[in-house]
Amino acid sequence: MTTPRSDFDQALDRIGRGGHVSLTTFRRNGQAVPTPVGGLVEDDTLYVLTPPETGKVKRIRNNSQVTIAACDMKGTVPAGVPAVRATARLLDPAETARVQELMR
Repeated sequence: MTTPRSDFDQALDRIGRGGHVSLTTFRRNGQAVPTPVGGLVEDDTLYVLTPPETGKVKRIRNNSQVTIAACDMKGTVPAGVPAVRATARLLDPAETARVQELMR
């Protein structure tokens, strides 16, 4: 008997195949801000690299709760693809270098 896979695991699989993710961060007032970004899935973790001065990094510093969904390059999430909740964490310099190498 197989165990049903979680929505999160299914989302990671789909993102891993397509390489693009709609990353939704939240402003202090709760307003959602979806942004299409490239991503890499490694060991059941989604990695996204972006310059530290971007708005999404600022929003993650204030609220680490995000949603993720597979999307196309323009950020369009296909019908029926669920957005799942996740917790974002900013990487330290060594982790960033490791992910940059993985993305090459």
